[in-house]
Amino acid sequence: MMKRLANLFEISVILSIAVVCAGLFGRWHYLLDLCSHFRVQAAFTLVVSGLLLLLLKRRRWATVGLVAGLGLTATLWPFFAPASDAGNSVYRLLTLNVLTTNPRHDRVIAFIRKSDPDFIVLQETSPEWIESLDEALGTSWPYQKSIVRSDNFGIAMYSKLPWVSCEMKEYSSTLPVPSLSALFEFPDGDKIRLITTHPLPPMNRDLWDARNSQLSGLATDVQGGESDRTIVAGDLNCTPWSYWFGRLLQESGLRNLADEHGLSVSWMPIPIPVCGLPIDHVLVGSEIRVSKRTVGPYVGSDHRPVVVEFE
Repeated sequence: MMKRLANLFEISVILSIAVVCAGLFGRWHYLLDLCSHFRVQAAFTLVVSGLLLLLLKRRRWATVGLVAGLGLTATLWPFFAPASDAGNSVYRLLTLNVLTTNPRHDRVIAFIRKSDPDFIVLQETSPEWIESLDEALGTSWPYQKSIVRSDNFGIAMYSKLPWVSCEMKEYSSTLPVPSLSALFEFPDGDKIRLITTHPLPPMNRDLWDARNSQLSGLATDVQGGESDRTIVAGDLNCTPWSYWFGRLLQESGLRNLADEHGLSVSWMPIPIPVCGLPIDHVLVGSEIRVSKRTVGPYVGSDHRPVVVEFE
């Protein structure tokens, strides 16, 4: 029995290293790109397997697991280091994939009211969701724009502040889904562009191509406007370790707030953080100063809300 356990942990070490290495080539194939998202899980598996192999006196593979696991953890540590929240904020933004099939509208609405954001961007807003949200939020957030769909790609924006414009955009001609882009002008004369988007999940080649095309179109649109005063928020179906996420940052000129304020898991299909992925993002231009970024509690969706305070 002990020999079988040791063999199992050795296989876990090999597979974890293989997944990390495969993810480095995610530019070329959707399966390789999927591997790039599981660095946290790979690091956890390597360290735990290494420790257990050490107890089982498989020192060679224990060393491999621990060295690889600790090395991978070191690359991830900046994302999970204590947040550098500081300073004052003027505005608050909340983004959340509400989950089309989530029946707990009351939980989502209660969290929105408690957080009291100035701007709300929501994904997977079905007709039923829009009906509940419009009724609950209409008084405090009178500026509303929603694209209602019967699938999982409805999208909505609510604001306490008036916008100059708010329009629907499609950033890809390949299986297009809607995004919203709003321009705000504040009393002090500053302008800000807020974009919310929800690309398709890259679960096969066609969906992967569509997601990558949408991220590329988004980057082009950001660079075509005032990118320094732009915020992109939403469920991007992509983690920071994907080649395509890095390309989005490079081409758009936006920065990932997780680099400054710590990375928290936002999508948890089961309520175990190590099994989740950070795919809900807020990306900001160089002139946006962010004082705080937090991930909220369970509200019935498999996604957690992300709240950002900025000026």
